[in-house]
Amino acid sequence: MTVGEHVLPYVLGEYKNTYRNIDIRLSVNNTKVITEKLLNREIDLALIEGCFDKSKFNYKKLKDDELVLAVSSKNRFSKNKEVSLDEILNGNLILREKGSGTREIFENKLVELGYSLEKINVYMEIGSINAIKSLVESNLGYTVISKEAIKREVNLGVINIVPIKDVRIIREFNFVYLNDGFIDFIDDFINFCYTHK
Repeated sequence: MTVGEHVLPYVLGEYKNTYRNIDIRLSVNNTKVITEKLLNREIDLALIEGCFDKSKFNYKKLKDDELVLAVSSKNRFSKNKEVSLDEILNGNLILREKGSGTREIFENKLVELGYSLEKINVYMEIGSINAIKSLVESNLGYTVISKEAIKREVNLGVINIVPIKDVRIIREFNFVYLNDGFIDFIDDFINFCYTHK
């Protein structure tokens, strides 16, 4: 969802301006659904922000992304220099639905740090990034989200990024595809994206 709503639209617009005779269909969904569509050959190329089985696909990294704590400018955390993970997990944490790349990366980091996912209290679970941002902006909770997804709100001053104490969450945006697709087109498109990211 992050890639589809906040990274790809500009690149696709540039691509369409350059190659007017090529039709583009963008399908935005969570990582689990997208990888299933690839395996079922419903799509030829995906840009994925979550974990995937690297033994089943060819892949090339587009860039790194960071997940950050996003809070309303009115939230008590916004005045802190940093917030501990325990404070975050014991409050009004809003997360994406299970199956989303962002959720999976965040949960993997928690497990890596020794947290039990069964003991995590998720205040709200929402399938839409825009709905999450609206809730955060209205100070009805906070979230861990891609920096890419909140650039506009941060620039407007309605959402602040607060560092998580002793924790950085970096993930990759990867192009993912199968070997038997339109390899020449896929390579050309990926190269175009590298120059327009």
